[in-house]
Amino acid sequence: LRPKKQEIRLLTILLGDVDDEIKTTLSVVSLQKRPVYEALSYVWGDPTITKLIYVIGTEFEVTDNLFAALRSLRPTNGSRIFWVDAICVDQGNLVERS
Repeated sequence: LRPKKQEIRLLTILLGDVDDEIKTTLSVVSLQKRPVYEALSYVWGDPTITKLIYVIGTEFEVTDNLFAALRSLRPTNGSRIFWVDAICVDQGNLVERS
């Protein structure tokens, strides 16, 4: 991410039925372009209970509560764009996390 461009990552939840795997894409956008998105935090729930979603085709573990939220927010047609701190922020990068 380029801080001078005020870039963030956004997660797009792809359409699916309630029991389908959760499939998403990740894109980098500049806040200067005023992207439209919803924010969702993962800080609630037991961090040891996880489920899998797919981010750009790769398995990604999320908390059970985040999984439930993404499943209930997933559109049945079209897509929906979110900033989700657990996914859009590189949790291994101290600078990015702060």
